[in-house]
Amino acid sequence: MTLLREFMAAKSFRAAVNELAAPICRRFDLPDVYQLGLVVPDAAAADEAMVRDWGLDPSFMLDGEAALWIEDGKELHVSGRLGFTYHQGYELELIEPRRGADFYARDLNPDGEIFLHHFGFLVHDLDLQTARLTSQGVPLLVRGRIHSGPLTADFSYLDTRGEFGLITELICMRFLGINTRIPPPLARYMGRRQLKSGKRALSL
Repeated sequence: MTLLREFMAAKSFRAAVNELAAPICRRFDLPDVYQLGLVVPDAAAADEAMVRDWGLDPSFMLDGEAALWIEDGKELHVSGRLGFTYHQGYELELIEPRRGADFYARDLNPDGEIFLHHFGFLVHDLDLQTARLTSQGVPLLVRGRIHSGPLTADFSYLDTRGEFGLITELICMRFLGINTRIPPPLARYMGRRQLKSGKRALSL
């Protein structure tokens, strides 16, 4: 289990991430890592610790239920809190599992530390890339979607734990149907605004 503090304590954060991610990228012909998925019992507390200990910007947080969640072939209702901040070009996604989110909750660190649950990779055609990996024998764990106004994020979780020790997520994010990503300045602004207002999360 790789802890976030191990990356933060490394001589080079980017080199530490790339060392772990490079074999996955080579194996599946994927682009550079976009996101580090971090499962935590309390996203607000984890965010406070990251700001305090490492000087990160406050995360932009969202509460809500996934618009689509198909796990092991069954459609489920899953809710949680998500937080987004950035460090050295990588998106750090805090995931606080709530109703129905056993997929995340069963992997919570027993000591409450922030650990790496998955690497996320941006792709332009999610279903095509998901099919490409599953055709190579990689099991599909979850096919999901998050929707907020004109922004839609489709994603697939694939089980690469046996070979690499963590899950691989493919992400296709669109704004008004155009491929995009959350701009770091926007996440920074929204995170600071939420913290100042005392309303720590928006609703999906």
